[in-house]
Amino acid sequence: MDLLPYNIKYISKGCGFINLGNTCYFNSLLQCILSCSSIFETLEFNKHKEHIVKNQLAQELMKLNETALKGEPINDKCYNIWRIIIAISNNRVDKVKFHEGNQEDAHEGLMLMLDVLDTIPELKKLFEHRHHIQILCDTCNRWTSEKSETNLTFEVQADLKTEQCDKFKLIDNN
Repeated sequence: MDLLPYNIKYISKGCGFINLGNTCYFNSLLQCILSCSSIFETLEFNKHKEHIVKNQLAQELMKLNETALKGEPINDKCYNIWRIIIAISNNRVDKVKFHEGNQEDAHEGLMLMLDVLDTIPELKKLFEHRHHIQILCDTCNRWTSEKSETNLTFEVQADLKTEQCDKFKLIDNN
């Protein structure tokens, strides 16, 4: 999928939420999402499709953006969004559950939100990335492993030795 250009039509002027307890991470996430025009452009373009009409979170996100675009207060619009994410994530046995009362982070909130929006392939494509992994054996100088993956997250190992990083850079350059 090609990247969608930034579209000012879908970006609201400054609006804010009220932080209650540990909701600051979630409110930060919503502020970031409000500044991503491609999310709302995609939802707007596909809003009549059944899988978007049936997705409560998508409907609430569209209401949030519409309210923000009008310049109306949005501080109470986060509650339904938060409730939907918590309810759905807590009902999924195979997923990480939201623990009410604990401090969370924006990345975890984003992953929970994307999990709830998983039924909308048009949005999922905005967050997917593909990467190719190759592991080179230092002894025989042959590729010992090679695979391509598509994921929503990509973790970089912080404990890679400097010489390994240098070898990866050399491989990337070639």
